Amino acid sequence: MQEFYSQWDHVVKKVTQFDLSFSEESLETNFNKLLNHEIPSMEQFLHVCQLATKYFRQFENVVDVEIKPDDKLVIYMDVLKP
Repeated sequence: MQEFYSQWDHVVKKVTQFDLSFSEESLETNFNKLLNHEIPSMEQFLHVCQLATKYFRQFENVVDVEIKPDDKLVIYMDVLKP
């Protein structure tokens, strides 16, 4: 298992496989992995980003943003858990 040190929160993250079936059970399992500083592989992360992009492009309030190779991208969001 690979590990990465995150500068923004000073915690070692472990790369693990996430269940991408998007069932209620898998979402809870994946959420708990994130809480335990486990992160998906880059391939899995990109796959979810592509699915999200496809979904969100259906809405008219989506704006394209150009990101250059040396730019840092920080995503802030609310995560709601019932």
